Amino acid sequence: MSGPGRIRRAVASSPTFRPLAQRTLSLLTEFGVNPISLMRSVGGLPRFAAEAMRFRSLSRDAGLATRIEYFHPVLSDYDGDAGVAGGHYFH
Repeated sequence: MSGPGRIRRAVASSPTFRPLAQRTLSLLTEFGVNPISLMRSVGGLPRFAAEAMRFRSLSRDAGLATRIEYFHPVLSDYDGDAGVAGGHYFH
């Protein structure tokens, strides 16, 4: 097998790549930049745009005024867990 996939796997499996990637991630996180969260957020943009257009259309049909400045997108939270429903509140 040849091509870019083979090269990518070789680089990712090299003994120096993982520590370098971890140090880079740690350094970026120190300065408030989380590339993993950024990639999840960018991945959530198409879904947010589609849902925002649908919401505006439905609210317009219902006679409600919606303005874009009232939207507060949380783009990286679509697939997150809602929490644990357990404990002493539920018998």
